[in-house]
Amino acid sequence: ARLYANGEFKAYLDSVLQGDYRLEFHLAPPFLSGRDNRKWKFPSLMMIVFALLAKLKSSRGTWFDPFRYTEERKLERRLIADYENLLVKILGCLSDWNYETAVELVSLPDLIRGFGHVKAAGVERFYDRKARLMQQLGRQRKNLVAVKEVTS
Repeated sequence: ARLYANGEFKAYLDSVLQGDYRLEFHLAPPFLSGRDNRKWKFPSLMMIVFALLAKLKSSRGTWFDPFRYTEERKLERRLIADYENLLVKILGCLSDWNYETAVELVSLPDLIRGFGHVKAAGVERFYDRKARLMQQLGRQRKNLVAVKEVTS
């Protein structure tokens, strides 16, 4: 919404298009699309809605967020909490032995991009990869403990 509403998009269109033109937006708003990710066609009046949404950016994550209760926002909050817990676990056992695995783990959010079904696929990859890397981290930790016991 911010990118469409800041005026640069309209200025760009005016510079490359001649004469009268009409915009249509194909969007999949969560309150209309449901699980099928169906896109809906909206007229150029959406520019007004985009401007309003851009002004409401500061409400994101607060009680005034109009999308607060959508599944996608609930998922985002859960992902943040899971990631914070992951960081605590990693910091609790970080060593030279598992540094590379730890770096891979903290980089996992890079797998999550987009919206809707694209984001859902990224989240699935995130949790699958996280499970494998946490097992690897556990094995590395056991190996480190074993080595310390042998050398003590």
